[in-house]
Amino acid sequence: MMEKNEIILQVRGLKVYFPISKLIFQKQKYIKAVNGVSFDLFRGETLGIAGESGCGKSTLLRACVRLNEPTDGKILLDGRDITHLSNRALRPLRRKTQVIFQDPYSSLDNRWTVGRLIEEPMKVNKLYKTKAERTSRAKELMQAVGLSPEYLGRFPHEFSGGQRQRIAIACALATSPDILMCDEAVSALDVSVRAQVLNLFADLQRKFGLTYMFVSHDMSVIEHICDRVAIMYLGRIMEIGVKRRVFDSPAHPYTQALLSAVPSANEDVPPEKRIVLEGDIPSPVDQPSGCVFHTRCRYATERCKAEVPELKEYDGRLVACHKYDENNEKGKKR
Repeated sequence: MMEKNEIILQVRGLKVYFPISKLIFQKQKYIKAVNGVSFDLFRGETLGIAGESGCGKSTLLRACVRLNEPTDGKILLDGRDITHLSNRALRPLRRKTQVIFQDPYSSLDNRWTVGRLIEEPMKVNKLYKTKAERTSRAKELMQAVGLSPEYLGRFPHEFSGGQRQRIAIACALATSPDILMCDEAVSALDVSVRAQVLNLFADLQRKFGLTYMFVSHDMSVIEHICDRVAIMYLGRIMEIGVKRRVFDSPAHPYTQALLSAVPSANEDVPPEKRIVLEGDIPSPVDQPSGCVFHTRCRYATERCKAEVPELKEYDGRLVACHKYDENNEKGKKR
């Protein structure tokens, strides 16, 4: 059984559908970006969300902070249902959940100084009474992210990409959040800078007791920083569990294929060990019936085509695959 800690965020049956334009008399169709996702985020952990581009990772993250409105399902923050709260009711809760976006060149307003960028969230949330207190806190945050407080008077365009992302992190920390939602937060950075920022995330987590939800298509990033990992495909979670268990012995056929494609610096994967998926990812508008992965799965059966698999525990992780349902049933009969 997986260890149970304090749950800070619960997501149950979350769906995020986007309507697409239609002609007169046509039935309305939807892009099913997130389609029935459930998971728990434990306080103090780093949960990685991984998968191919277009699988719904970023939409899921944005929905968890209500930047994308859920179509169905529930989102509970510290036990409180925030799924349908008004913007006014959400305001005091938003400061506890901050987002760090992918591109540090577009996430910061170049018309504002670094000092104003960091102090503005404090001002909006009325965290400090005076300008001097906000400035003092901004200096502390600059030091925390590895930048000199002397830079507070400069503008974002005067910094490199890695420095800008550190400033974005300082802005996110300004409200003393419990959760940082990182949407491909290092993918736009050079490899050497990426490692430095990832180490910074780890240091900040220890210092401030942060909880991370970390979206990335780069499995090496997920392996480096995350405690648990959820593998998504076409809007659904295929497998979720402790990082080491998922990476060392992937259970779902999609996870196996995804990890076999990761380049290794130490040794080449023999051709016979590499799993090559046939065909393209199906359309998120007209998704396959049953298991969404069955059109590319080498183990697919008639049951896979007809019945949607549920996330069920298998070997210390949760897997959405009928193959393991059958194994569990055989074990029970014995």
